[in-house]
Amino acid sequence: MKVLFVLTGNKKVLSYIFANQLESLAPALSEYKVFTVKGKGLKGYLRNLLPLRRTIRDFQPDLVHAHYSLCGYLASLTGFKPIVVSLMGSDTRRRLSVFLIRCFHKFAWAYAIVKSKEMLVALDLQNRVKLIPNGVHLWKFPSIGRREAGSELGFDPDFKYIIFAANPHRPEKNFALAREAVNLLARDEVRLFVLPNNTPHERINLYLRAAHVLILTSFYEGSPNVVKEAMACDLPIVSTAVGDLRENLEGLSGCFVTGHSAGEIASALEQALAFEGPTHGRQRLLELGLDAETIGCSILSIYTRVVKDHQGEVRK
Repeated sequence: MKVLFVLTGNKKVLSYIFANQLESLAPALSEYKVFTVKGKGLKGYLRNLLPLRRTIRDFQPDLVHAHYSLCGYLASLTGFKPIVVSLMGSDTRRRLSVFLIRCFHKFAWAYAIVKSKEMLVALDLQNRVKLIPNGVHLWKFPSIGRREAGSELGFDPDFKYIIFAANPHRPEKNFALAREAVNLLARDEVRLFVLPNNTPHERINLYLRAAHVLILTSFYEGSPNVVKEAMACDLPIVSTAVGDLRENLEGLSGCFVTGHSAGEIASALEQALAFEGPTHGRQRLLELGLDAETIGCSILSIYTRVVKDHQGEVRK
């Protein structure tokens, strides 16, 4: 099967979430190609329409898999079918976006993939939609002692580090709430550490292994990979109840899902910092089928179904 992937390409490197997914899918594909959309806004996207049409004409894929709704709209304007679209958490934040997704899904897309139950409810698509979160390559998160990981990163062993693994300047990540909650602890040995922007993904394991708690205070999410990566490291987690986090973390020792109250988050942080055993988050990922290999198989099954259905329609 030949698949053309369409995704935004304004950064110099591919999204590590997509790169991880591709790593699982590529061995099962006869051939694939990645088309990156350059530019922002309506005009920026439309400038990619002719190049995308040429790429489809020359590559002749069996299927196009677009990531994010905007890339799905662009792919649809080429007139190509079938198209599978992966929708992320931000795709359901505005009424206009939800309306457009429903229209394109009804008339142009063969299938939609969403990342959380929250998105399923918001979109209310009646068929040809499946919940498939992003998966984690567990082998990329080998066990390393906290002191060893911290030493390599230059962490002070006398401090306890609460890691905030998002861009603090993105409003939806709500960094101010994380800072307020940590300040409420009033503990000199506790440090709120912001993961540096553009940290190579191969070093994420080091940061998570060196930390004592992962904190996530977002207003909204789909299925944040960093939480699953922290689970792969058996790291305690404190997170607001967004995306699929409640169902993934519920009942997991050392992990807490809270509201958006600084006091509630601070209380959860105290408990997470005091927790000494493994959270068994890694085992939970396997139980939920959130390892990258299982997720890859789910996506491939959609590809097979969509291509088969399309070929049947063409023969009619």
